[in-house]
Amino acid sequence: MISVIIQDAEELGCEVKTYHIEPECWLLCDKDTKKTIAIGLVPDLKSEDGRRKTIGAMQIKIKNYKWAMSEGFSHKDLIDKDNLNVLKTIPLHKVSKVLASK
Repeated sequence: MISVIIQDAEELGCEVKTYHIEPECWLLCDKDTKKTIAIGLVPDLKSEDGRRKTIGAMQIKIKNYKWAMSEGFSHKDLIDKDNLNVLKTIPLHKVSKVLASK
């Protein structure tokens, strides 16, 4: 799946760098647009027991991330507090288009 997303992004003119940061998480970064997207396994909110996982993607707004870290927010805060505007959930089929958009 990651390779298909990268191929699609490259066809749209992106120069994608990929970082495998955890067993279940990758970062995709585009040099020109300076956009970063995390792709990984996340809890499936539709599962009754919460154990099932699905693949999800989130855009990381790096400028806002740096600000939040300098202000002392935790990584948990970034996930729990939407008003920090650091993470934005995006559908998997739009990842390459988001990476390529200026």
